[in-house]
Amino acid sequence: MERTEKELKDLREGLQGTLAIGTISSAEEMLLPEKIQAFHKKYPGVDFRIKESSTFEILELVKAGVVEIGIIRTPFNQDIFENISLSDEPMMAGALDFFWNNETEYIDLKGLEGKPLLIYNRYANNIEEACRKAGFEPRVICRIDDTRTMLKWASDGMGITMIPRDMISLVPDLNLHFREIKEESLVTRVIIIWKKNHYLSTPARHFLEVFRG
Repeated sequence: MERTEKELKDLREGLQGTLAIGTISSAEEMLLPEKIQAFHKKYPGVDFRIKESSTFEILELVKAGVVEIGIIRTPFNQDIFENISLSDEPMMAGALDFFWNNETEYIDLKGLEGKPLLIYNRYANNIEEACRKAGFEPRVICRIDDTRTMLKWASDGMGITMIPRDMISLVPDLNLHFREIKEESLVTRVIIIWKKNHYLSTPARHFLEVFRG
């Protein structure tokens, strides 16, 4: 009986339980491990159930209550979610050396005019609109949903890939050279979300405290 009462107390205080999280792959590899380790040291009795998926699928999982917390990338409809912004990630252009004329770390959108572009499908409309505002029609040779394939094709010399900075490490050692694109409208943000006006378990609330801290 004493053990049962202690377990119930631990559950109420968030010292035990299971926390379901949906996350994009770049956050799972770069951001989440450090936060989970910090949380686990403080709450070793809480187990994790991690679902890696796309932003769109994670939004649906949070809405349906399959996961309590999602880690996604902007843009997204914020009407039904609370959120904490975790990091700003500029858009990067990556290619083999022969595509670049100099060694600068930055590039204007106009510097991509006439060059073959490999674009992550989710950002294609934003990128194309930004290029048109910069005064040119982009030469998009491929719109693709798989980041790793896009990076590999750029490594094969097909063109210049355009991805958020934190996604570069998804496929290491590809000999790509990246330039930060100086265009504020293409900056994305990694965001942690949960359902607005909805009950959050105590472990979930404790987990959010790790990010707020």
